[in-house]
Amino acid sequence: MIPWDIPTSDEEIPRLTHIYRNQHFLVWLAAMDLESKDIYILRTVEWKKLIEISVDPKRQRGRRSKLISDPSPEQPMIYDENLPIPTCALYPPTGNFMYSAIFC
Repeated sequence: MIPWDIPTSDEEIPRLTHIYRNQHFLVWLAAMDLESKDIYILRTVEWKKLIEISVDPKRQRGRRSKLISDPSPEQPMIYDENLPIPTCALYPPTGNFMYSAIFC
């Protein structure tokens, strides 16, 4: 969610003029032995996405924003050597859980 105004402002004037988001993800393809609970990392994949948007709050809705960054994503990179999975990534809350909390 992106606010149009400063959260502490009492006015309802849109002030958002620019969005810059540099996302970086690491994902593991893994298998788990259900009896021993051991986790085996099969692949580690990394991808990045840079999003930059210019916003003109004076224009009508649906025409306020313009994508500045390249719309095509970088190709994912599959690591030759797997990275270990951080313990915190194995338990909630996960990134996907947080997205569903914000966007639902």
